[in-house]
Amino acid sequence: MKNIVNTTEAPATINYSQGIELNGILYLSGQIPLNPKTMELESSDIEKQTQQTLDNIQAILKKSKYCLENIVKITTYVTNLNDFVKINKIYNRVFSNIHSVRSLIEVSKLPKNSDIMIEIVAAK
Repeated sequence: MKNIVNTTEAPATINYSQGIELNGILYLSGQIPLNPKTMELESSDIEKQTQQTLDNIQAILKKSKYCLENIVKITTYVTNLNDFVKINKIYNRVFSNIHSVRSLIEVSKLPKNSDIMIEIVAAK
C-alpha cells in the first residue's frame, strides 16, 4: 500500500507529496533550503542551505519513522559544481559513518533560486 507522507516540520507542498512510502521504500521529493515556518530561503550561503535542506529531509524521515541510516540513495542538484567541497563538509558531518550512494549534478536553475536541491530514497 502507498503511504503519503507530509509534515509541517518541512516545507509545505502545493500539489505533490513530500514523500511516498511503498513496500518499505521511502521516496522523497526534492527538498530545497526553505524554512518550513516562513517558506523563505534560509540563507544564500551554500553550507547553510545544505544544512537546512538536510534538516527538512530529516523532518520527513522522522515523520515516516525512518532515519538517516535508512538512506540508500542521495541525489543532489546544485547550481555551482564548485560548491562540492563546502557541500561535502556538511555531508561528512551529518552522514558520518552512514553509507549510501550519491550523485551530484550541476543544473542551471532550481526552484525559488535555491543553490541546492536534494532528493533521497530510503529503505527499511
